[in-house]
Formats: sequence, structure tokens, C-alpha cells
Amino acid sequence: MVCCSLLLFRRFTWLPVCPLPSVKTNVVDIPIQIEPLDRRHAVAMQRLVRDPLVTHMTPKPEPYPDGEAAWEIAQALADREAGGAYCFAILADGEFVGVCKLKEVTPEQGELGYWIGVPFWGMGIATCAADHVLQIAFLELKLNRVVAHTMAENPASARVLEKLGFEFVGSELNTHPKWSPDEIVLKYALSNASP
Repeated sequence: MVCCSLLLFRRFTWLPVCPLPSVKTNVVDIPIQIEPLDRRHAVAMQRLVRDPLVTHMTPKPEPYPDGEAAWEIAQALADREAGGAYCFAILADGEFVGVCKLKEVTPEQGELGYWIGVPFWGMGIATCAADHVLQIAFLELKLNRVVAHTMAENPASARVLEKLGFEFVGSELNTHPKWSPDEIVLKYALSNASP
């Protein structure tokens, strides 16, 4: 995996044991942290997701309606309480920059998802944040496998998955109603390497 700090997982609370390593950009080091997504992130999330470049690559509605971030966060909190999904705010130097989540969690596997606000693209933030969510998936939740999907037209997302060690397992036609059924979805999987 890419980054190398640990997070302590408790049933519904994640506590940073040590700060996440910085992501090296072309200009500066940016400290990256993840924390459970909650209501205090709604305003920043609403602002970043409104960008059509973000909504186009995610299953989020286009245009992104007023109040949708607050609704999504309420749903994420309910899913976390039920143990079916764990959604994290990504902070770069203390500023909310996106979300990384583990969803559709079963005792065996979960699905990784993430998005980053456009001003923060290309800095390695998604890779670092996703690495920490994978640590939770494998070290704390003891999942055997994590899967991920990305649209073929989103090569940056595929590169994030490949940097994290995911293997390409195939492609399929899109089944999500937001996109054309002719769109290609790339499927990836990563197995837990620990004994």
C-alpha cells in the first residue's frame, strides 16, 4: 500500500493514532487526514460537489441540488450506524477536499469509492486517503477483499486504484441509470494479503 500510518477503528468511531503522511505536490507538502464524515462537512461538500466535473464522474445528481450534501451525510451516518458503510471526510491541511468511503460492507468484502474536489486533483490526495480506508478494511474490519469500479472515461481514478495495488478484473456495460448503457465500467479488486 502507498501510505504507512495506522488508524484505530472502533465500531462507529475512527481515531487518528498518528497524523497521515504528507502528500508531496509540485509545490508543497500537504498533510492529509481522514475523519468520519458528519454534518459539519456539509457546506464544504455542497460547494465542491456542485462542480460538474465532480458530479459527471460520480453517481451524484446533475446538477447537484441545494441541500443534497446534508441529505447524503445523514444517509452516511445511518449507514455507518447500521455497519453497512463507512464514509470519511478527506482533509488537506485541515480543509475539506473530498470523501472516501467503504460501502456495501459484508463480513467478506466492501466496495471502495472516493471523489476529490477539482481544485485538489492531481496531488495524490485520493490515493493517500484511499490507502487509509483500505487499512481500516483489511486491518480492522478484517475484510478479505475490496472491490472498486470506475468509468472507462475516468483514467485518473483507474490510476489511483492501480497505485493502491488493485488488479483489473474486467469491464462491463454500465447499469447505473445516470449514464448511458453503452458506457464502459472498469472493475477492480484487491485481496487482503495479511495472514
